[in-house]
Amino acid sequence: MSTTSNDDLLRQAGFVFIGTISQLAGSAMPEVHPGPDTAVVDIERVLVAPPAFAGRRGVVTLALPEGSELKVGARRAFYCTAWMLGSGLALRCLAYRSAPATEKAIGPDKAAASVNVKGEDLRTRLRDADLVASAVVLAVQPLPRPDGPISEHDPYWHAARLRVEDVAQGAAQGDELTLVFPASDDVVWAQAPRPRLGERGVWALRSTAAPAPRSVQPALRALPPQVYTALHPLDFQPLHTLPALRSLMGALRRRRRPAGSGR
Repeated sequence: MSTTSNDDLLRQAGFVFIGTISQLAGSAMPEVHPGPDTAVVDIERVLVAPPAFAGRRGVVTLALPEGSELKVGARRAFYCTAWMLGSGLALRCLAYRSAPATEKAIGPDKAAASVNVKGEDLRTRLRDADLVASAVVLAVQPLPRPDGPISEHDPYWHAARLRVEDVAQGAAQGDELTLVFPASDDVVWAQAPRPRLGERGVWALRSTAAPAPRSVQPALRALPPQVYTALHPLDFQPLHTLPALRSLMGALRRRRRPAGSGR
């Protein structure tokens, strides 16, 4: 088992959950070939994860750390990073800890932990966002489908109208804005947040002109420039994490400040 400190694990990991090993050298996904370093784990409780996975139950496939001595029936807290999303969820386990000790360590400040646990990925999403703001969803509706043949990777764009309540980074052009999001379950879009009517939270938003992975660029070119997107699972955070997010963004700004600037 890794000797890395709990705080360091929280910074590196993307998922922390309590679970029990149900099968060694196994896989719950046809996309993952079972081997000596894989295991199927029954999820008992998710402690910290991206919002899209916070309520996940059932089983998950893990790639275990080298030298793991876990046996079937072992109940642990697993610190993991994302590996594969397909017919199920597969994670790479960085380390595992005693379940009661981890619940006690994370419990007192779950909001801060839920920010820290997302590691450098969350820092990158916040740093590169055009606007970080808390907002409430006022309306959701589908956008017109394009004419002609529909690609299997068509995002099925929807538009959410958001009322901005508190800006943490960037400048909002007015009290309301439009967030365009994919409703498709295709693998290209499966992890994108789906705004729901009345939902409140914190959004890390990007303009449609912002750099994006090559796989989504053609779909983004069809969108108007005055709308925002939030395509990564970390681009939406629960409202209660806003103070911890502000603290993290403050640390990022201080890190970027030139030496000797005095500001």
